[in-house]
Formats: sequence, C-alpha cells, structure tokens
Amino acid sequence: MSRPFQKSGTHQRWSRVVGVVLGLLLLAAAILKWRNPGYGESFYGTLTKGTPALAWGILMAEALVGLWLLSGFRLSVAGGSAVFLLALFTGAIMFDIFSPHPKPCGCFGAAWAAANNPVLIERGLALGVMRNIVLMALAAFLFLAPPTKAQKLSAAG
Repeated sequence: MSRPFQKSGTHQRWSRVVGVVLGLLLLAAAILKWRNPGYGESFYGTLTKGTPALAWGILMAEALVGLWLLSGFRLSVAGGSAVFLLALFTGAIMFDIFSPHPKPCGCFGAAWAAANNPVLIERGLALGVMRNIVLMALAAFLFLAPPTKAQKLSAAG
C-alpha cells in the first residue's frame, strides 16, 4: 500500500520537523515544572506534593521523551511514547476539570498557572485538553510514519 509523501521524502522531512517541535515543547514543560512546580497553586503541584518520586517520574518521562524526539532516533517509537504520555496528561487534566475545585494545570510550571477565577481556570484546562489533542495528533503522525530505508535495512538483516 502506498503512503502519501513516501516517494518524495517530504514525509521524512516533516517527521523531523514535528519531532523537533514536540521535543522542544516537552523539554520546555519539564524544565519549567522543575524550576517552579507550584505546590498547592496548580493541579500538577497538588498531584505531586508529598510524592517526590511521582514529581521526578513525570519530569524525567517528559524530559526523556522530549530528548528522544529531538534526537530523531526511531521517531516512530518516540512518537508512540509521546502519544501515550500526552494521553496520560490529558486524562489527568480531565480529572481536574470534573473535580469540585479545579486548579490551573501547571503543565508549564506555576508561572503559567496564575488564574484564581474559576471560569478562567476551567477555560484554561479545556484549552489544555485541546492543546494535548493537537500534540497527540502530531505525535501520531510520527507513530504512523513509514519506515526509513535505514529502518527497513536494520529490520531485514
């Protein structure tokens, strides 16, 4: 079955661009959360308060997947990992949206979680879900990418 863009190499170029953009976003989010987790001010801070292993696990997973995407190594598998990670984050945001007292996400650290108005918080969380859906679609683009010549050769032999 023929896949679009496969013959011209356009798909591989776009895969690289998407990998770099997603990698930079995930790495930036991890760094911003590490610098200012916002304990008590954001959903991320509340979720990880008192459980440093969970906080470090989230940061490390986000940073490692971001670095993996930036490296360009096995982008298809890295894209699948990014879809999984973003799906977990989206589920956590959805959980917070339906909680009695939602807090700002804190997805990019406490500096981005400055709202105290419940309506603004809910809108921000809804935008976070929409952002993650777009990012998951981009990561799925990588996951569904056709294999490169090097990947075909390594699988064959």
